[in-house]
Amino acid sequence: MSNHIHLLATPEHEQSISKVFQSVGRRYVQYFNATYQRTGTLWEGRYRATVVDSEQYLLTVMRYIELNPVRAGLIPFLNQDDTSLLLLAVLTNCLRRRA
Repeated sequence: MSNHIHLLATPEHEQSISKVFQSVGRRYVQYFNATYQRTGTLWEGRYRATVVDSEQYLLTVMRYIELNPVRAGLIPFLNQDDTSLLLLAVLTNCLRRRA
């Protein structure tokens, strides 16, 4: 996981996310290359986006993003006081009760 990031975002407009990454691809790469006297791309490939179209899939994506650093061995465990995980657990239980 040291070579990529995961973002969960809700764009205000349909093309907002792609425009942001296009801008980063142009501006930041030029800055980085000039600063470190290098050429070429910084990215392995294009960014990928997926539509999260249901509450269940949203919870799955949230869980994946939260647990990914643990699975990748970047952190040894998750702190029980982590409020985002607590919120995820509460939301998961609420959805299970509604089903």
